[in-house]
Amino acid sequence: MSALEWRGAVVVCIASGPSLSPEDVALVDAARVAHKCRVMAVNREFESAPWADVLYAADYHFWQAYIDEVRAKFCGALWTIDKRAAHQFKLNLVARGRGEGYATELGTINTGGNSGYQAIHLAAQWGAARVIMLGYDMQRTDGKEHHYGKHKKGLPNGAGFKSWIPRFKPLFRDLRLRGVEVINATRVTAIPEDWIPRVPLEELL
Repeated sequence: MSALEWRGAVVVCIASGPSLSPEDVALVDAARVAHKCRVMAVNREFESAPWADVLYAADYHFWQAYIDEVRAKFCGALWTIDKRAAHQFKLNLVARGRGEGYATELGTINTGGNSGYQAIHLAAQWGAARVIMLGYDMQRTDGKEHHYGKHKKGLPNGAGFKSWIPRFKPLFRDLRLRGVEVINATRVTAIPEDWIPRVPLEELL
């Protein structure tokens, strides 16, 4: 999948925040069917959006725990930044950058410490003109780390929210300078509203 394939596209990145609802996901699916957007699911959102174009997950242990379920349920492209996971599970690999914000070298993304950040970065590198963030609570909402509760296979559960949030700011800055519009459609979010616009999903799709 090259950078040109999503040139000028609207891309919805679906993360696992507790405020994500089935109605949100259904709206994105309808927009995708109507060719209004492309969709990148993050981590376990292969369960809620098995029709997404791409599943992105950074961590080897995620793929180790869920690869069988992913193969059974998900038909889109599988991408990671982890070399071991890519080799062992036959995934598409994007190179790991070492900086902050947007990595300008094609085929390389900075990590931001989390898969949700990397999904936005990857969508922008593939040419997205607008990236819509959905399920990016970046906090425990109603006492939950994810809308499905905790990971059931011993994986970490949202331990890094406080360190992850500041890393989004330079990425948003760099994407704005590159002409990529990023909008947060997450229902409940800890990402400051003065960093990027926050608009209800219904108004965007």
